[in-house]
Amino acid sequence: MFRRCVLSLCSSVGICIQPQPALAQPSVTPRALIEQAAGAVGRLESIPPEFVLEWTAKGVLNQSAEHQGRHPATNEFTPFTEAGMLDPERRTVSIEYHEQRLDGSWEHARETATYPDRWGITGVGEHWSVHFESPRFEAEKWRRMVRRFPVALMSELIEQAPAFSVVTEAPGSVHLRGVLSTGETATVEISTTGAHLLSIRYQTDIPTLGLVGVVWRFSDYRPLRPDIQFPFRYEVEVDGRPYIRMESEQASLVRREESRLVADASRQPLGEPRAAPANFFDPSRSARVSTERPGVFLLTSLRTGFHVLFIELQDRVIAIDAPAGYPLLREIPAGDAAPGVDPGALTRRYIQLIRETVPDKPIGAVILTHFHSDHAGGLREFVAAGAEVIASVRARESVERLINGPTAAGDELSTHPRPLRFRGVEDRLTIDDPVNPIEVLAMPGNPHSEDLLAVHLPSCNAVYAADLIYPTPDAAEFPSPAHSVTARYFLSWLESMRIDPEIVYSSHGSPRAGREHIASLRRLRVP
Repeated sequence: MFRRCVLSLCSSVGICIQPQPALAQPSVTPRALIEQAAGAVGRLESIPPEFVLEWTAKGVLNQSAEHQGRHPATNEFTPFTEAGMLDPERRTVSIEYHEQRLDGSWEHARETATYPDRWGITGVGEHWSVHFESPRFEAEKWRRMVRRFPVALMSELIEQAPAFSVVTEAPGSVHLRGVLSTGETATVEISTTGAHLLSIRYQTDIPTLGLVGVVWRFSDYRPLRPDIQFPFRYEVEVDGRPYIRMESEQASLVRREESRLVADASRQPLGEPRAAPANFFDPSRSARVSTERPGVFLLTSLRTGFHVLFIELQDRVIAIDAPAGYPLLREIPAGDAAPGVDPGALTRRYIQLIRETVPDKPIGAVILTHFHSDHAGGLREFVAAGAEVIASVRARESVERLINGPTAAGDELSTHPRPLRFRGVEDRLTIDDPVNPIEVLAMPGNPHSEDLLAVHLPSCNAVYAADLIYPTPDAAEFPSPAHSVTARYFLSWLESMRIDPEIVYSSHGSPRAGREHIASLRRLRVP
């Protein structure tokens, strides 16, 4: 099932700096209703061609709402800041963000899209940058990024007005349904008082949650000029849980030549944009299997920057993790780090590659390192293939909910149900084999996830560390400042377990780290 999105705009109490005339009653056409709302909020064309819209905001982000926190059921907020620039004349949007994560890691990046075919993301203060020109996805990317600006969304609704019709009328609001420019069915609710766009609601498939509702709420509108109002507060909810709460520190229209963000967005610190390779977004073409030793296989780039292991035993194959995409919930509607695929597609490709590599043995089990959406989102595909699930005892409830609970119809497990076979790991689980024995080890006190497991392969003195390290190609640059906290925990854990690995495999970053990386980490140890 491909990712499906259904959008709706709903009203709530907002704060208006200037009184606005009530909209006409629903007897008028959808275009008239949309245009009157756009007259209060503004539209892209309201921004003078020599100006850009800039804003900065600070607030908090709840990783657990997207199943990326220490525990999926616990709301835990961390600091989050944004700065953005919208340039309608050049059709460019740039958003710089700094996310402080629960595990002590952080990400500071700048993402820029220019309609229709250029997109780039740059790590601020770090040595990485990705810039692509790719017409296949970037026109949609630009739309998803700019919809957070009510002026941009109103312009789109005006363009699409002929495709909208009135579906319900209620006191104070009107519901319109139609199709957005990127093809999603949209239900729009426009307030008939105040004329502000107060929220946007859509549904999307999140790999470990299924089809859920996402709501953006806008409030505290303030005038930037007589025909443009900007919401100084916004909140995002995912499946009824708070995800982001932000308050703008400033928002203004500035001349393009005076904009810092315009200058930053146009700078290409690591070279000019290049055409995206044909396989960049396609797991069927980007994934590669290599033999690390007899019976131990590394699968790299199942999606951009995601790597897994699978191990051949005497009578079966053991896989590690059940990869899925990564929903980009700061876009409207949510995009994905693996665009164009459904939540189970990456794991189906993984299973296909396992069967092609080891065609004469069944997949006996999948070891789930932790219940984050990008590692567990494909779990239903493995269960449908008959595999046992091996995971921390702390992940059992989440795994059972994913496998046994309601889900959007269409995947293999929905059409051909199988019972869940679950084996929980408390401290250590040994899977015996004469050639490739496996040790599944708990990682107590780690900062990343309370159910985190490591996989130790004694036969080749290797450890699969999931998300704790992000190896760099150059060991001298390891660990990066953004991931030093988790990397240092991993070193301490290795020493407590008396494991001195020749190689460490990672889900993200470069797929391998060797002894030189561990030596580099030891030199940075805090006494």
